[in-house]
Amino acid sequence: MNVSVIIPVYNAESFVEAAVKSALQHPEVKQIILVEDGSTDNSLKVCQRIGRAYPRVELHRHPEGANCGAGASRNEGLAHVTQEFTSFLDADDTFTSTRFKKECNIFAHFPEADGVYGATGVIYHDEVGAKAWETLGHTSESITSIRKYIAPGQLFEYLVGYPGTEAWSGHFCLDALTIRSASLIRKGIQFDAALRLHQDSAFIHKCALLLRLYPGETDAPVALRGVHLNNRFIHHSDLSNSRRIQCEHFLEWCRRTGIQTKYRLHFQIKICQIKSSNCSFIYRLWLSIRLALADPTKTAQIFTSWFYETF
Repeated sequence: MNVSVIIPVYNAESFVEAAVKSALQHPEVKQIILVEDGSTDNSLKVCQRIGRAYPRVELHRHPEGANCGAGASRNEGLAHVTQEFTSFLDADDTFTSTRFKKECNIFAHFPEADGVYGATGVIYHDEVGAKAWETLGHTSESITSIRKYIAPGQLFEYLVGYPGTEAWSGHFCLDALTIRSASLIRKGIQFDAALRLHQDSAFIHKCALLLRLYPGETDAPVALRGVHLNNRFIHHSDLSNSRRIQCEHFLEWCRRTGIQTKYRLHFQIKICQIKSSNCSFIYRLWLSIRLALADPTKTAQIFTSWFYETF
């Protein structure tokens, strides 16, 4: 199993070398692609030094050293992938020693698998980040994972809360996802560069919809999320607005690519739920009726969901 690891780097001079070393510990990792994203600190110099020190590491930048965001940086990395499998790592995160153990077994035993996902833990980088993380109800032992089996064909509906799916009980992070590189190319899956937040979630949703993703190590972390004072969740208080924007971008992608009508309607309803003040009772009912007509197998669940969201 040969893996390319894409690491977007923005103002991560204190963390990026640890991220690279955590990937280098795995013999499966044959290529590490650093994409320096116009940092204002010394990240570029650190990346240049890392690139000189480790043969498996290569450094790329946007034209004129521009800052284009994590989505565009990951897309830049995808353009340079040379290995059979692709994984992602944020510059302030790390892989654990078990990162690719389950993946090797699953890809060997399930040749139809396009990807494997696992669990992500936490590592504290400073007290400010730790306090903010724990204010959200998490701890240093928190694990982000889906701790029950979801069949690949049902994963997308589970992740987006489509009516009639199993009760939502978790998700997985981009750091814990490994994808066949050819599958991404075949389906034309990339990151939405226009999204500054939640573009990783939108990418995961695309993969879950178009590819066959299998669970790997979901009980113990295969990656660790770095928590520190510069985390985006600390500085972006209006997450509902950013989620609405994510849904709107995903809806537009569904329209462009001809995704099933029922999913487009589902995201229209989700946008209404987030932005309820701009959606009338009649409009929400009309969307639900259209969804029930588009997916008659889920009529009862659709109207039950509409009732609870409305009243």
